[in-house]
Amino acid sequence: MNPCVHIRSFLVILIMTLSSTADARDLWTSDAADSSLKFNTSLTGMGLVSAPPQHPLPEERGITGSLFGDMRLEAIYRINKEIQLDVAYDNRLTWSSGTSSGITAALPSNSSGPYRIRPLSGVVAQSRDFVDYNELDRASFNFQTKTINLTIGRQAVGWGRGTIFSAIDIFAPFTPLEINREWRRGVDAARADIKISNTASIDMVTAWGPSLDQSALGIRLRGYSGPIDAELVFAKRATDYMYGVTSSAAIGDFEMHGEFAAFQTPGDVPSPGLFGNPSLVPKAVLGISNNFNIGTGLKVLMEYHYSGFGASDPKLLPSLLATLSYSKRIQRGDTQILGRQVLAGQAAYTFNERWNGSFEVLQSLTDSSGVLLPSLSWDFSERMSLQGVLFYGYGKAPEMGVPQSQFGSVPLTFILKMSFYD
Repeated sequence: MNPCVHIRSFLVILIMTLSSTADARDLWTSDAADSSLKFNTSLTGMGLVSAPPQHPLPEERGITGSLFGDMRLEAIYRINKEIQLDVAYDNRLTWSSGTSSGITAALPSNSSGPYRIRPLSGVVAQSRDFVDYNELDRASFNFQTKTINLTIGRQAVGWGRGTIFSAIDIFAPFTPLEINREWRRGVDAARADIKISNTASIDMVTAWGPSLDQSALGIRLRGYSGPIDAELVFAKRATDYMYGVTSSAAIGDFEMHGEFAAFQTPGDVPSPGLFGNPSLVPKAVLGISNNFNIGTGLKVLMEYHYSGFGASDPKLLPSLLATLSYSKRIQRGDTQILGRQVLAGQAAYTFNERWNGSFEVLQSLTDSSGVLLPSLSWDFSERMSLQGVLFYGYGKAPEMGVPQSQFGSVPLTFILKMSFYD
């Protein structure tokens, strides 16, 4: 099908959404207000301009431009406040020019996520510069009482305390450079969160893939006492076992959080491992944040991440990625950084009810490379927002396609993002 047809269809839906009233979201509500049917739409448009680091091949130099559109349709049917059916569909259109792939980690993926029995997604139209990708991202049944919350089907599952990084999220973790975080990608799973006391609960998740080797089972025992909460975590994922602990606490005006996980693997990761055991791979996150009473409020966060799945030397990445087992780990999200250690800092400030900004830095602790991410957002109505984000990577650039530092290959990129919600 001609890509222009898809673009025109997308624009028609955009105009219809913007011209609709907010009341159109509530399609039906029972007289007793115990049951309801809601329909939500969101549209995201992004423009990306990227200048890759200097490349030895002339055809790989130059500016890359991309346009990205995402239409999300979601229907939520609630019955008697205990049962909920949720279905969500995504249609993503991507047009790009230039030879560089740009900063793809910042954009939603046009490939099926992990832990899906059947993808129910795929490319429906494609040309040299254009891709039309469709995906069923939610299809779940939820039953909730005072003691149990049970969800079966394609759903969002997120574990961990980290804001930028995660050590124990084995299902669908975000990457630290990802700017679209409104929705976590759905996985096919059965999840039961059972309250066992006033201060403790147990969360059990089994996520399914096409085979047992592509599935996962996780259990969390959660509890809190005053300002301190903690979790004990066990998971079996493919051939790996994971043992983890997380905690967060309020200390005065500060909030501290941490995650630690040890993955028992077949020894297919080039890591010295815990206690010199290459089959025991560690991951850790440690963070601290505070809301300072400056003006309308300044929020500051610092977070450290160690990943035993990352490469000890960026120059080893091409040979590691050529290994099938390691490539699968990267695609599955076993590590969100390509190196071993990163320190992140983030400051966010709200100027007024319409304008807010943030500044983030990711600094490698194994070399001198990093990424600066200044951002400015304008909420010009309750249903529309505009955001500009700059990615500035520094450090030693790649040589002949081989990375020389952890973040030196991040291209200078500007993304302008407009979102509409109904």
